[in-house]
Parts: sequence; structure tokens; C-alpha cells
Amino acid sequence: LNTYESCPRKYEYQYVIKIPTRGSSATAFGSSVHNALYDFYSLLKRSKGGLDGIVDIPSKEDLLALYEKNWISKGYDSKEQEIVRKKEGQGIMEKYYDKLFSEEENPLRLEESFAIHLGDVVFGGKIDRIDLVGEKDGVQEVCIIDYKTGPEKTASDIKKNMQLPLYALVTEEKLGLRVVGAKYVFVESGNAVDVDVSQEKREIAKEKLLEVLDSIKGGEFSAIPGFGCRFCDFNTICEYADL
Repeated sequence: LNTYESCPRKYEYQYVIKIPTRGSSATAFGSSVHNALYDFYSLLKRSKGGLDGIVDIPSKEDLLALYEKNWISKGYDSKEQEIVRKKEGQGIMEKYYDKLFSEEENPLRLEESFAIHLGDVVFGGKIDRIDLVGEKDGVQEVCIIDYKTGPEKTASDIKKNMQLPLYALVTEEKLGLRVVGAKYVFVESGNAVDVDVSQEKREIAKEKLLEVLDSIKGGEFSAIPGFGCRFCDFNTICEYADL
């Protein structure tokens, strides 16, 4: 959906024609971080469950070890570039632990996959983390969290983004949980930003999703040339690329 919103022609190349792409360093780094945090919060979840009463809260050293274990080397232009980025990532993980992690966090579900039917279309996704924050009238209340690597998004971009409002919709309708909060965690900057996932926002996101699906099914794949063309995997074959 984000790809289509940024450039329908890119969506066509990637998901309709399915032109193979070379893995990027940004994708590799993002996966390394996501996988490390998944393993880290799995340890935290086990410790909260009191497994045999001997599972400790994971430490900063545990997080760094999991980052090392989950490091993906593919996609870098050179070994030197990989070494520099890996070292930057170690600093990012240390800052994450110091600034963002709290022993009070209570992960309920991790990497929660979902698929819902919207007419003749199946819309799928994966929620990075769902934290339990309380319970009311027998229903668990949760906060949904999505990790982001790369530059921090602007307030305007966050306001327009459909992802977390749609995740909130799915979390309540499919998982039977009550969403009382949502946030993006920008791992590299060390900032967590609360996101509006009110009922109004969810309905707006659902309407936008249906509009995008109609455009895709209608074969509307016009190009949106711009600065992003410089980083697009298809800029060498797209006649509209602005380079």
C-alpha cells in the first residue's frame, strides 16, 4: 500500500510484473534489527511468564548478542560499508535499550500475522508487537507497536499513514483485543511517537485502503516521478524516472 501511494508504477513493477530486485542494505539492516528485537522481546515475554521461576529480564548484553546473531550481510556494496553499518547498529541497539526499553513492558504477541477478506481481496500484514497494558470488563487492553528503521517520519507523514489505524482495526476485529494506544518506534533516532488510531482514523484508513484496491484492480499504474526515483530499484527501466 505504501509503495502504491508513493508511486503506482513502482507497485506495478514490483507486485504485478514481479521484476526481481537485488536486496538492498537498508532492507538487510531493517530485518537484522527487527529480528533482534523479536528475539529480545521473546526473552522478555518468557521472563514475564515466570518460566520455571528462573528466567531473568534480558539485559543490554543480551540485546547486543541477539543483534550479532541476527545480522544479515547481504545487500551491502562492500565489506567496508557493511562493517561501518554494523557498528552503527550496535550503537543504535545500545541507545534503544537505554532510552526506549522498560522492564515494565509486557509483550502479549510478537510478529502477529493476519489476513482479512475485503470483498474478493485478501489484505495481509504483520504486527511487530502488541503489548498488554491492562484489562477492562474482561477484555485485554493493548498498545500496538511498529518498529521503523531509516529516517524518522515527519508528523505530516505519520498523520497520513494508514498502517497503524488498519492494524488497530484488525487487532480488535480479529484478535478480540481492545486497542488503547499505538506508536511507531523509530529505532535509529531513539524516539517513540504516539499515533492516533481512533475509530474515526480507522474508518478513514479503511476507506483509503478500498480506494487503493479499486485503483490497483482497475490497472491504474501511472508514475509519480520525483526525488524517490534515485533510490528506486526500477529507475534503470522506468521511462519516467527523474534521475
